Amino acid sequence: MVSRSSIQAACFVTFVAALAALWAQRERLARIRQAEMIHAEELVEQTTARRHQYKAAAAVVERLAAGELSLAAAVVELQSVFQSDVRAMARDFGKYFRGRGPTDHEVLAFYAINKIRSGAGGESSCRRAALFRLEDEYRVLFDRPFPAEW
Repeated sequence: MVSRSSIQAACFVTFVAALAALWAQRERLARIRQAEMIHAEELVEQTTARRHQYKAAAAVVERLAAGELSLAAAVVELQSVFQSDVRAMARDFGKYFRGRGPTDHEVLAFYAINKIRSGAGGESSCRRAALFRLEDEYRVLFDRPFPAEW
């Protein structure tokens, strides 16, 4: 027969084991929450950086459309704005270059001209004039016509 004290001891051991498991789970959840908070902060920082990046690029494109910059000068400024993201842009725009790998400068020129084509840079008559000028500059810079399909 099992004594009352041995049953109480077994219950106490079971209780302590359950409590330890709950405590360990609580600790794991706290670490997960902390990691999620850090990740959320990183995402906010990345989003803010992207927002600043695209604002800076929009300013360059605006000046380019207004004729204040040449395409070559705009490409240099955009390269400093986008830095390591140019290769990702090349993957996104790759289909417009019909299978050949564009240079970083071609990608940035393409980006700028298409931003103007899609509406950046003022009223449509000014935009049209800027597009003619920029497509000519593209042809001179890269010794090939601007990719037609957009």
